[in-house]
Amino acid sequence: MDCQERELLNFLVYGYFGYTYDELENMYSANADEVIRCCAERAYLDFNRTLTYLKKDGQEMSSHERENVRSFREKVYGIEKGAGSGSDCDVKMIERIKGLLATDNQETFDKLHRELCTQIRDYANQSDLLLPDKYTGSKFHYGQAQKWVNMTLKYMMLLGFWKELRTDSSPSVRQFLHVPVDSYILKIAASRPGTKTAAIREYWLNVNAPRKDGEPDNVYSADHTLPWSRWNAEHYESFLSSLDSGLNPWCKSHPNAARIDWEGPAWIAQAKLERERKT
Repeated sequence: MDCQERELLNFLVYGYFGYTYDELENMYSANADEVIRCCAERAYLDFNRTLTYLKKDGQEMSSHERENVRSFREKVYGIEKGAGSGSDCDVKMIERIKGLLATDNQETFDKLHRELCTQIRDYANQSDLLLPDKYTGSKFHYGQAQKWVNMTLKYMMLLGFWKELRTDSSPSVRQFLHVPVDSYILKIAASRPGTKTAAIREYWLNVNAPRKDGEPDNVYSADHTLPWSRWNAEHYESFLSSLDSGLNPWCKSHPNAARIDWEGPAWIAQAKLERERKT
């Protein structure tokens, strides 16, 4: 990598993580856990708009409230002082993420993934920082936990420091990664492309998505499809199973590809379509 490419990489990475690539590389060498934390913090920003914290409508959080929210996240990560043995939080997200990296088969990965998402959901629902959802009564949903976990792992993969997440690793945990589900992935996986959306046809999977009422179906609808942020564990696992089935034809034309290899270009294709619709 020449100096100009390195400068560009540092600039782009800094805009996402608040550190340059060089700084993260040095941080990884000194304490890899800190880089996992950076990835988890970035992942948190990808879904925190779906959370309703205790505050008066239209008012910003006070510095004290923001500190409470930061402390909540640090306890989830398991790195805040006192968050270990004897703490009120046993999620230990960073340790569990490292456990996921150590798996060598899909079944074990899925089991550990489910345990982590469940632990995050349960701890968050015990928090006195969040308001309950008026539809479900829950403060925090499994769908939000999967976004936190899956995007953390995706950012770790994109940074490229962990050999377990590289394509040249055998067996590669990359093969086991789940797709981070958000509105774009939901739309492209469970929508029928029309004549104006032929460009995304290769990513369309005819996947069944949870509905607000009734049986899941393969036609995305803002009015009827249940938002990913309100999914429970059953919704998520059912969608993931349908996604795997839908990916079979795509994988045949992309040998050795994994779910996560479909997710990147599929997300970009849907994002471009959304931009075109707004212009």
